[in-house]
Amino acid sequence: RETALSLHLYDFHARQQDPQLGRFWGVDALASKYFSLSPFAHVANNPLIFIDPDGKEIFTSGNSTTYTGADAVNFVASMQAEMGASSIRYGFYDKDGEYLGPIANQRDNQHIYVLYKNKDIKTVQKNADKGLGTDASLLKDPVLIPDESVRTAMYLAIIRSYQPNNKRSTPSGFSLLERYYSFYRNTFLGDDSFGGFHEEGGFFSQTNFMNAKPGNYIDIANSKVNKGSINLMGFASDYDRRLFNIARGRGSLLGTFHVHIPGKVGGIGMTQKPSKTDTDMHNTIIERGYFGNSAYGIVAGARNEMIYFYRYKGKFLQMSFDTFFNLGRQ
Repeated sequence: RETALSLHLYDFHARQQDPQLGRFWGVDALASKYFSLSPFAHVANNPLIFIDPDGKEIFTSGNSTTYTGADAVNFVASMQAEMGASSIRYGFYDKDGEYLGPIANQRDNQHIYVLYKNKDIKTVQKNADKGLGTDASLLKDPVLIPDESVRTAMYLAIIRSYQPNNKRSTPSGFSLLERYYSFYRNTFLGDDSFGGFHEEGGFFSQTNFMNAKPGNYIDIANSKVNKGSINLMGFASDYDRRLFNIARGRGSLLGTFHVHIPGKVGGIGMTQKPSKTDTDMHNTIIERGYFGNSAYGIVAGARNEMIYFYRYKGKFLQMSFDTFFNLGRQ
């Protein structure tokens, strides 16, 4: 069935598909398990062999089994009965990933916020002790965290930053299926023949990640200026540009994300924290009206495995990879 808002998308419950592109909006929650495939391809583009009823793992259907829409719905219902309707605990967390309390506003009850200001933390804890939730709009600076699917896309960008991107080889065991994945293979081509010396990134909203083309190879050994080279407005595909324009039109962009490279030469490596170049770029994007002052940038320090949040005045929050990518998981 089609979704609302006249977007002409097909609602598959777990995802929304754009029939004009033949792609789903937003990557699957477990896309990192299938990094050799496009995270936007349903059942590895082979619905005759595979099924994927819950938007997560791919299962073999078997030659003698016929699956119907009702079977998939019943399967999901049985999983929800065993595991609960959701494995994500929404609400307020601190920078160490500790749960602080629930959200009061029903409109925001499927969000995750991270609090870093002591006053905000004490307010949420005080309400939680009384059995009450807290309205995020009444706090000074609650940081809205993108959905798990978006954080998975960020994780994939970090993985790509470690990999050579001057060519794409065929993964073992997928020689036939790989023919279908020119989207993934060609989108992220670059000039880093070593791996670990180029930046990856993009824009993000709460529900979508818009990939940029990878940055150029950074010659750490011969560069006098230790800075990155990614152009976040250089979108990886028309699909990513389209998602960006939709999110910008709705005013739903949360910020930007990019990876600071892990590679080192002779003990010299790129700084892992946000740089002045990063904050200047953030200011420029705000001045262009892409998002408001509450938006933030994220730098992933690939070498020290830290996530840094920053705005025009610099870094204001940091947490480990493990904390960030597992926020809300029970």
